[in-house]
Amino acid sequence: QSYEAINSIDNNKRNIQITFFTIYIILSTSLIFIFIIIGTNFSFRLARPIRDLNNSIIDLRKGKYKQKEFEKLIDKDDISVLTNSFHEMSKTIINQKNNLQEVNETINDQLSFINNIIENSPYGIFVLNNKSMIFENSASSIFRSKNKTSFENFTEMLSKHFNNTQNFYKKSYEINLEVKLENIQKYFFVKSIFIDNNSLFDQIIIFNDYTDLIFAEKNNAIADLARKISHEIKNPLTPMLLSTEFIESQLEDEELINSIKSIKRQIFLIQNLVNEFSTYARLPKANITKLNLSEICLVYIEEYKRNYDKIEINHNIEENLFVNFDHSYLDIIFNNLFKNSIEALISTNNPAIDLILKKIDKNLILTFFDNGPGYDGNIDDLIKPYFSTKNSSGLGLSLINKIITDNSYKMNITTNSYSGFKIEIIFYD
Repeated sequence: QSYEAINSIDNNKRNIQITFFTIYIILSTSLIFIFIIIGTNFSFRLARPIRDLNNSIIDLRKGKYKQKEFEKLIDKDDISVLTNSFHEMSKTIINQKNNLQEVNETINDQLSFINNIIENSPYGIFVLNNKSMIFENSASSIFRSKNKTSFENFTEMLSKHFNNTQNFYKKSYEINLEVKLENIQKYFFVKSIFIDNNSLFDQIIIFNDYTDLIFAEKNNAIADLARKISHEIKNPLTPMLLSTEFIESQLEDEELINSIKSIKRQIFLIQNLVNEFSTYARLPKANITKLNLSEICLVYIEEYKRNYDKIEINHNIEENLFVNFDHSYLDIIFNNLFKNSIEALISTNNPAIDLILKKIDKNLILTFFDNGPGYDGNIDDLIKPYFSTKNSSGLGLSLINKIITDNSYKMNITTNSYSGFKIEIIFYD
């Protein structure tokens, strides 16, 4: 019994040890898992704001300013406070970036608007920096040539108005520039604006071509003079003509009658001259209608063929070509064209006039040619009022050019001393 009791005690002790060890293992394992869970949760809570902060720093460094809704941390530890501060700073940067983008878009729109105004401005513009041209608009290309740029030619012409070539740089001034471009006299008003303490440019040169304005003022002055002359001359012409006709009817002496006829011819000549003055001074108001230009050309050709049979008048007229124009203006144009050619062909052997009317690309091209002596001078002089190579008023071509240009059409003149005289009128569709 004692032996069994001792064995029983040993067995119970062993069972107790096993049970205690088992309980110990379970408790230890449970505590380890609990500590692992607690540590993992703590590490995640600690590392997440650090990771977010690191990712945000990387995005900012790469320039990826993306608006995000950051969660504000409620903890008061240093990392949470730093994370919240960085997120606020990121939002501020994003807002400032968006504001800058809007400002840049506004500035770009304004610059584009200003650039369009400058580029399409009728005034020529050169922008300089340290005596070098950095910008020019399309209007300044009027000075461009095959061998030199616009600015090089401009400075060469402008330097003639200064003692030294460099004197027109970095100065503010206003001058009138009179130059010849392609044998055409041009007048420009040049204004220089010097701007100090500017990093982009320091001088702007603006020029305006006022040649047409001067020409218009001259035309107005001429027209006013023509009206006055016409009025003063017309008044005595009628009684003079009536008196000569009365005297002629009373005379029987042939010499006196011839003298009176000569006086009458001179009166008629003066009347024609006055009529040209009047027409140039004040053209009749245009009455635009649809006209068959082909038929009108043929009518004038037949009329002048009948009256000037010694001049060979050739024609090549396409049928039924219509134009919107004033019929009285066409009368002025054709009469002056034929009159000028007939006067030019007086001393020409085998005189001839060619009249061509054709349609090219919806435009009507009227070509009038004579094989007279032509002209070797400046063609632009031919359309100036009162300029004449013959004993005439010099208003014919000027009047034709005025009618054509006033109606937004175009006239080209080609002539020299060996190839006759050709006028081409383009009626745009």
